[in-house]
Amino acid sequence: MKDPSLANHHTGVVQAITFIFKSLGVKCVQFLPQIMPTYIYVIRTCDPGIREFLFQQLGTIISIVKQHIRNYLDDIFDLIRLLNGVQRFGPNLDDYMHLLLPPIVKLFDSSEVPLPVRKLHPELRGPAMETSPPWSFSWAGTTIVEDELLQMRARQKRSSHRKEETTTAEQVAPKKLPVSISNLSKAWSVHRLFSRDDWMEWLRRLSIELLKESPSHALRSCWALAQATIPWLDVTISTHMFIYLFMFFLDRDLFNAAFVSCWSELTEQDQDSLILSLQKALTSLDIPEIVQILLNLAEFMEHSDKGPLPLNTILLGERAANCRAYAKALHYKEDEFQRGPNTEILEALISINNKLHQPEAAYGVLQYAMKNYRAELQIQETWYEKLHDWDNALTAYEKKIDASPDDISLTMGRLRCLEALGEWGQLHEVACERWPLVDDEGRQQMARMAAAAAWGLQNWERMEEYVCLIPRDTFNGAFYRAVLNVHQDHFLQAKQCVDKAREILDTELTAMAGESYDRAYGAMVSVQMLSEIEEIVSYKLVPERREIIKEMWWERLQGCKQSVEDWQKIIHVRSLVIQPQEDLRTWLKFASLCRKSGKMVLSHKTLTLLLESDPSLDETTPISSIAVVKHPKIIFAYIKHLWKDGNKQVAFNQLHEFVKSTLSRYTTMNVPMRTGEVEGVDELNKLLARCYLKLGLWQQSMEPPARDVITSILGYYSKATEFDQDWYKAWHSWAFMNYEAVLHFKQQYLSSPPQSKSKSPSPLPSPLTPESGAEGGGDTTEGTQVSLLTEASDMDKMPKLSFSQSDYVLRYCAPAVHGFFRSIALSGENDSLQDTLRLLTLWFDYGQNQQVYEALIEGLKTIQINTWLQVSVCWKSNSRTSGLRNKFNWRRDRLISFR
Repeated sequence: MKDPSLANHHTGVVQAITFIFKSLGVKCVQFLPQIMPTYIYVIRTCDPGIREFLFQQLGTIISIVKQHIRNYLDDIFDLIRLLNGVQRFGPNLDDYMHLLLPPIVKLFDSSEVPLPVRKLHPELRGPAMETSPPWSFSWAGTTIVEDELLQMRARQKRSSHRKEETTTAEQVAPKKLPVSISNLSKAWSVHRLFSRDDWMEWLRRLSIELLKESPSHALRSCWALAQATIPWLDVTISTHMFIYLFMFFLDRDLFNAAFVSCWSELTEQDQDSLILSLQKALTSLDIPEIVQILLNLAEFMEHSDKGPLPLNTILLGERAANCRAYAKALHYKEDEFQRGPNTEILEALISINNKLHQPEAAYGVLQYAMKNYRAELQIQETWYEKLHDWDNALTAYEKKIDASPDDISLTMGRLRCLEALGEWGQLHEVACERWPLVDDEGRQQMARMAAAAAWGLQNWERMEEYVCLIPRDTFNGAFYRAVLNVHQDHFLQAKQCVDKAREILDTELTAMAGESYDRAYGAMVSVQMLSEIEEIVSYKLVPERREIIKEMWWERLQGCKQSVEDWQKIIHVRSLVIQPQEDLRTWLKFASLCRKSGKMVLSHKTLTLLLESDPSLDETTPISSIAVVKHPKIIFAYIKHLWKDGNKQVAFNQLHEFVKSTLSRYTTMNVPMRTGEVEGVDELNKLLARCYLKLGLWQQSMEPPARDVITSILGYYSKATEFDQDWYKAWHSWAFMNYEAVLHFKQQYLSSPPQSKSKSPSPLPSPLTPESGAEGGGDTTEGTQVSLLTEASDMDKMPKLSFSQSDYVLRYCAPAVHGFFRSIALSGENDSLQDTLRLLTLWFDYGQNQQVYEALIEGLKTIQINTWLQVSVCWKSNSRTSGLRNKFNWRRDRLISFR
């Protein structure tokens, strides 16, 4: 009823609802909150031709639920109020009442109104007394005696209503309707079913018959509506629409409930017959729609009090995995594991957990197998594949191939690993080597991966040879033929191949989308690749749209999951028209994704492809020397790759040298820093800021805190803020390092011997401040950050130092305060709670210092007053001492006075 597109079925729905209410009686009161708001909305928005019918049915419902409709009377009266306009005019009609009232009074005694409605029946006195107590006390003229009579009458009526409700509820329990077993057995019979359409018709017939023969009044009232809502026999309805309607109208809402209601009425022999039919439906043809519906039924029955269906769990697990219902497949495979693990079950558990994006569980299964079944079970190479651990899988396959070089399954596994690693050269070499040595069946298995390798190497002749052996009636066959046709500018044939691939994906996508979006994501990526093949045709034919298409591709890629495999497929398609050097932004993002996902080999391969050389082959030459001819961002990405790969000192040195060589370009170009007069200078400034931030972060992670180390790190962070004035991360890192210095030197002072505390501290260079240059922003702070509230509490417990004793501390306080104010102002959507709490900690402990005080006064002018709201409750709730609480209240009052 909530769907306006199904308005022509509202009459049938209302009839079904009325029938259910008549069958259940007062037991249906609990459903009023679900029904009445929608019912009233439909009356308000429906076609005027059916409004009278809806009001009649509403009256029937009210006669059943009686006083329980009171919560919806206001909305109902809003629907039937005829004199609303008169009411709105109000006192403005005083001068016209003699003209207005006579026609209204005539309505009371219209001859067109039926006599039972017009007559004043004595029976109305009772209902009048029932309705009078709520408003009788507002009558100014009632006497005490009248009030007491009204109240007594009301108490009597309430008591009688309670008795009536109890009696009615006990007497109105509906009896079960009779069930025709013979009609049901005819519906579930699976004789003479051969084609897909035959099985779809069988499911339709069984679904309708279950509703028609259900012993439940409510379900049986819906069978005619379901048959009318879903035009099963209409030949014009598409298969896709058929599936959609079934999934959303029967399977989701009624099919499972109807099955359970009939199941309990069947004899054991009839139940066995029905189970045999369901098993045949699961195994006869690979129809994902039917399998999905029966799997949902099995799950529903398992959770019901009727117990699980006596279906083979091994069969259910296999069918669930085949139709990509991985959550259900995992449930059944875990049930098999409890009965006794074996190699096949463990491999299936690893694979399913990985597909459900549960890598920890998948690794847990592998560790369990290695720990408990090392003697009985042999670790399989495919297990590493299921975990997407392609390097270990490739190593395992190559070891076995040395012993069995003619084993086609080992060759296929090796090819799969090389494809996942993007090693197109090795994959092409192995394919060419093995191609003449295998039979036609082996070539068909190798064809898709060999075609992908030839495509990656731009070897179109070999690709065409391999694609010929991929079956045309598969997605891969249609997809790779579309790629070839686009390359050869056969756009019409390419469009036909894309349409064929979409048709093949249609069934698979519909079945998986019925379970969840995550299950259907892989198919959605394939659909996106087909769409981009069509866009590539436009890219070739309409040069004016190329920049628009490239920007659209970039934005679309940002919405994709951070999956290396998916990104690799999509970028591979785009390489038909865009070379990697022409789309640095996308390829650098892909290299970053590979690095963060631990795919170091693929990350290295991507970066060397962009550099058009491999710096690792000549380690004596600094990578920064390539920066003059290559894009600096590629150099920076390669240095980050070195750091992630474990070469930390090399990466730090290379980055330091790279920054120096990049800065020298300013001198060569004679361009002043922080200007936009020359194209690319702003981008270079931002790149330098990120380089300096990384230098600070890396040095901070490699060396323990010391006086000279802290000074050096602050210098790097200060440069980061200088080159990018509006970068939150740089300011956050610089402020946090100053804060850490405060904690470090304070703790160092407190732990020093008493005699050393009386000595004047040795000179310490002041921390570099961004104000010596310009202001900027930064990267995420890496490294350990202790709990903020703990920090605040610990600092509060430390004794306060005199100014002469705490020069080391105070040298970093004002810069830290300034930096935190700046980072809070630039935080935007970032969470500024951490910075705000640290700022308050410094304020509480060192606000009396003149430099800190001045930094606070200036900083308060730069941030929003709402910033303090998020810390007020947090700080007060974690204040363990009255002193700290009093100090907070005093600082709060000072804050208000500043504002």
